Amino acid sequence: MLTIRLEGMSYLNFARANCGVEDLFNFTFQSILSPTFQTEGDRLLYNPTVAAVLDRNIMGIFANETPKAPIYLYHATQDEIIPYANASTLYTEWCQDGASVQFVTYGNGGHATTEIVGFSGAFEFVQNAFAGSVTKACSQQTKLNNTFDPLALGVELEPILVKLITALDIAGQGDSNIIADLQTLKTSV
Repeated sequence: MLTIRLEGMSYLNFARANCGVEDLFNFTFQSILSPTFQTEGDRLLYNPTVAAVLDRNIMGIFANETPKAPIYLYHATQDEIIPYANASTLYTEWCQDGASVQFVTYGNGGHATTEIVGFSGAFEFVQNAFAGSVTKACSQQTKLNNTFDPLALGVELEPILVKLITALDIAGQGDSNIIADLQTLKTSV
C-alpha cells in the first residue's frame, strides 16, 4: 500500500506553495521514486492508481484530444529533462490525427538553452497565428545542427555542464562518496 512519508509530504507541501523554478532548485537530484519520499520506492510507477493516471496523461494518444488550433512544437535532441523521442512521437501522432504542427528540432543544446533560443520562433509563430497567417499543415525543421555555428557551439555546452554537475554531485564534497564506496564510480555519467 502506498504511503507518503513525512519527508515526501513536506516536498509536496513545498511544491504546492511554490512555482516550478523554485521546485527545480529545491528538488535538484531528488526523486519521488526514493523510499524517503514514499513507501513503494521505484515500484511507484507500477501502482495501479498511479499507472492509470500516468497512462491517461500521455499527450497524443487520444485522437479526440488532438489540438484544433495550430501548434508550434520545439525540442532539443539532447534535452536532458524530456527525451526528444517524446516530442517526435507527439508530432507524428498529432499530425496523423489531423493537427497542424510546426515542429522545430534543435540539433544542439539542452532543455534550458533550447527554451531560450527557441522563444523567438515561438513568439513569431503566436503572432502569425493571431494574424491568421499560419499554414494549416505539418512541417519539420532543424536548427543549430552545425557545431561551427557559434550559437550552436554555445548551447552545446549545456548538456556537458549538466553531466559535469551530476558527476560532481555523485562524487560528493571532497570525493566523499567515492572514498566511502568505490562502486560510486559506476554510477557516474
